[in-house]
Order: sequence, then structure tokens, then C-alpha cells
Amino acid sequence: METKVEKELAEKVVGKVGTRGHIDEYLTETARKELIIEDFKKAGIDISSEEAGEIRNSLEWFSGSGYKWTRYAQHGMVTRPGGSVLKLVDLEDGMKAANNIEKYLGVAPRFPQQPVYRGMTEVADKFEKMKVGDIWEPKALSSWSSDEMVAKDFLVSRKEGGPGSVLIELMEGSDQSTSLTYFAGKRNEVEVILSGKNRLELVKKEWIQDERYVEGKILKLTMKYEGTGSVLTKVVK
Repeated sequence: METKVEKELAEKVVGKVGTRGHIDEYLTETARKELIIEDFKKAGIDISSEEAGEIRNSLEWFSGSGYKWTRYAQHGMVTRPGGSVLKLVDLEDGMKAANNIEKYLGVAPRFPQQPVYRGMTEVADKFEKMKVGDIWEPKALSSWSSDEMVAKDFLVSRKEGGPGSVLIELMEGSDQSTSLTYFAGKRNEVEVILSGKNRLELVKKEWIQDERYVEGKILKLTMKYEGTGSVLTKVVK
């Protein structure tokens, strides 16, 4: 059943109020919940303490062990990349969290207009065919960093890191984003969360090398925010 928040978000164009950068200090669970309530209130929507608590829990889960499950669910996956079958209950948990976070990103103050970066491994073949002017729609929530060095660390933080790595620079960030440092356990990653609804346009594509992080070449893509699209809201069975 559609909740009051979902109904109000569907019936009006939510106006984001201002921008918000990172935070160094730790926020208590209560303070995090109050922040969410205030963000919705500034956008003209009242939510209950219970709803705010669920959104807070989803953001905290995404910044930790729940990251992959939100993405599996939004991508409509039923098996892991290795071929094993995903449990329906895990996908349903992932989709519930993804929907909570997407609702929040509709009202949360966007991260300031500055570049954010994302490092990925073994996906160069997926992006190599893109041409300048092409649009990429992630279709799932994603984790970025305002520090390029943090993003480059992810190029080698997994065993499969190496040739095939991709570094994306999103110029001036995205309207559909917010700082995750208010909810993340590791604030040193200066994490920024982007909605799966983002449409990103390729501005520049180049092969670079940085042997401090990875042996071989890195495919660097420079993109810009182009607008919004849509994402799955129900688990594919």
C-alpha cells in the first residue's frame, strides 16, 4: 500500500532546499532521524518518526553490508555475477531499502557542485564502446567520493583489480545526490550517494595510467549530469 510520503512525492514536484557538504563529527541515531524529518519538512512533506527511522536504517545499511543488495534488487538480478541464485528475501530487503533511499534523495539537499568520483574494476569493456554524447543510466543507487584518491583506491581494493578498471569523474556532481557522511560509519571516504535515476552524459573518454593504484591502463570517463530517468521499485521474480 502506498504510504503518505510516497503519495505526496508522487503528487508534487519536490523542491530541494540548498546544498549540504560533508560532516566530520558523529551524529547520534536520534540526530540522524531528526535530520531526515527536517529535510522532508523543508520540502513541504511531513513524515513520522517511524518512517524517518526506516530511511535512516536504510542509509546506514547501504553504507555497509546492504550496498550490494540494493543494487542487485534495482538491477532486477536473480543470480549473482558468478551464477548462484539470489535469495528472494534478501532482494526484497534490498528493494525496500532502495525505495526508502530514493524517496529521501528526492528531498535531501544535494551535494555541492563539485566533481565526485567512482572507481570500478573489471568493467572497462562495458564502457569502452561509449562515445562522447552518449547517455549512461546507472539504474541503481551508487557510491561516489568527493576525493579522487579514495575512488582510485577502489580500483585495487579487490582481488580482480588491474587492467579493466574504470574511473568516472562526474563534473559538478548531480542534483540527485547527497553526502552520506551523516549516516556512514567511515566518514574518511567522504562518500556521496547518487540516485539510480541519474542520467549522465559522457563528455570525455581517455586511457590513463597511475601505477600508484593499478598496473596497466585505467579507462577514465568524464561525465555530466543530464537529468533523471526511472528505476525498478519491485523485485523481479
